[in-house]
Amino acid sequence: PLSLTEQIKNSFKLKNQNLIVRLFDEDNLRISDSLMTSFYFDQVREGAQILAKIIDAQSVIFVMNPKDIKEKNLENDDKHKVYYFGLNPKKYLNGFKFEIINTFNKSMQKSTGIKLCKTDFFTDPYTMYDIYNAVVYNIPVMTQTVHFTGNCIPSSSFLNVRIGFTLKELVNQLGGLIKNPEAVIINGKTVG
Repeated sequence: PLSLTEQIKNSFKLKNQNLIVRLFDEDNLRISDSLMTSFYFDQVREGAQILAKIIDAQSVIFVMNPKDIKEKNLENDDKHKVYYFGLNPKKYLNGFKFEIINTFNKSMQKSTGIKLCKTDFFTDPYTMYDIYNAVVYNIPVMTQTVHFTGNCIPSSSFLNVRIGFTLKELVNQLGGLIKNPEAVIINGKTVG
C-alpha cells in the first residue's frame, strides 16, 4: 500500500476523486477500526473534512455499520456532498475496496449522482484521526493506537503505542505471555 503522502500526491493528478472512509474493521478478529470510530468519531469526521479539502474531493463517503448511522442520527448532506453509507460488516466481512465500490454504485449511485471507482481515495479512521491531530493540534504522528487480543496475553487492550516499541516490550507492558503462542498475528488474519 502507498503512504498517505504518496496517495495525496497521486490525488492531485486525478479529477473528481471521492474520499471514502471505511469505519469498520477489515478483519472480523480485529476491532481496532470500529473502536477508533466509536471513541473518536467526531475527530475522524473532521480529519476526513480536512483531507477532502486538501485533495479537493468531489464528495466524502463514510462507510459504516447501518446501526451506527441510525444511533448517531447521521444524515446525508447533499449540499456539501457528505454521505453515510451503511454496509453490514457481518455480510461484507472485509470492507475491501471492490466490495464498497460495487455495493455503493448499486445502491446509491442513482440517488447521489456519484459513481465510485478504484482510483478514488480510500482510507480508514486511524489515518483521519492522525490528520485531525496533526492539523488541529499540531501534533506529529509519534504513536499508533493498537488493539491487542489473544489467548496468550492476560487481557485484551486498546493502547496508544509509541512508534518504535518492539513487540516484546509491548507484551511485557501487557503483563507478559501467559502461554507460548503458536503464532503472533498483528492486525488480524485478513490483513496482518
